[in-house]
Amino acid sequence: MKPVTIASAPARPTAWRNAVFVAFALNGFGISAWVARIPSVRDHLRITVAEVGILIFGLSVGAVLGLVLAGHIVHWLGGRQSIRLSLIVAGIALAGVGFGTTVLSSFGVVLAALVLYGFCSSICDVAMNVEGAAVERTTGRTIMPLFHASWSLGTVAGAGIGSAAAFAKIDPVWHLSAIGVLLIVAVPFVTRFIPNDDHLAEDGTVAQPLTFGQRMAIWLEPRTLLIGLIVLGMAFTEGSANDWLALAMVDGRHVDNGQGALLFGVFTVSMTLGRIDLGARFGSARSSTVTRVPTPISLCTLSVPPIGGIRESVDVQHAGDGEVDHHHEDRGRKGCPHFVGAPPARTDERTERGPEEREPAERASTQGSR
Repeated sequence: MKPVTIASAPARPTAWRNAVFVAFALNGFGISAWVARIPSVRDHLRITVAEVGILIFGLSVGAVLGLVLAGHIVHWLGGRQSIRLSLIVAGIALAGVGFGTTVLSSFGVVLAALVLYGFCSSICDVAMNVEGAAVERTTGRTIMPLFHASWSLGTVAGAGIGSAAAFAKIDPVWHLSAIGVLLIVAVPFVTRFIPNDDHLAEDGTVAQPLTFGQRMAIWLEPRTLLIGLIVLGMAFTEGSANDWLALAMVDGRHVDNGQGALLFGVFTVSMTLGRIDLGARFGSARSSTVTRVPTPISLCTLSVPPIGGIRESVDVQHAGDGEVDHHHEDRGRKGCPHFVGAPPARTDERTERGPEEREPAERASTQGSR
């Protein structure tokens, strides 16, 4: 594909390209800040894993709603304005997660902030991909894999800072608020280099606006549906790691919150390297084919508990719900034997009884020994 040289092309494509790189990085930076602090948020709110799942579900609901409306919003506002507004509101929502966690200790506030954050993140995601595609058509180069690698680099930076904040025992309100402020402050420096011009179509002419019916008809194209099916399958694996990896390591492998965030950072580093190396060497289609099998295998391998954990989890399931996880007892929540990794240690039944129940049991045990 030859570079587009018609008059409507932006005068500074390099600055435009770099601005889109930064937009991708900021979007990844924000989401990884939340993911790295999930264990800390759980501990501050004193909620169960099931309730953490509700928070993540709220984020997903907002994200899906944003994806459904993103095409119309980007059409109405344009890519530049969509990126600007979505990043600003996403920064406010991220700070809201921190305040809801540490200051208000409100599950409802955190849930509402995550729904809003997911919505804005999806709008930004679609808008920056539209801009990235326009940059590709303008420059005549395939650089979309590098844009997505920039998103992964943002997650690496966010996970690294989140891990350091967790190790330093910094409250989520300070960490997440700082990340939110950074997103807001960075917006004018990024969007000023994104043009407001009409984007170019694939044939090099100025793209004509689509009607609402034309935009909705895109969802009926077989190619769109097949691509969506592939993305859905890969989203199950990547989303599982993004949402649950840090918490799985804390609960299932009994590491502390800082180490859990650090292990999530290892995942983001490997994802970044894969996007840079595989995407550049083999292209998007072949890379997708090569990685389709080992990705779910790796996820399943991580999810298998140790041998001793399997035996204990079976025992716990038969014993009922009375067990308490002493490893997390100081966090004020119940153990979760069904979770990834080794189950919580079992507790002697006598320690769960009150004094009035324990004394008859002890007398019966003494008589039996006689």
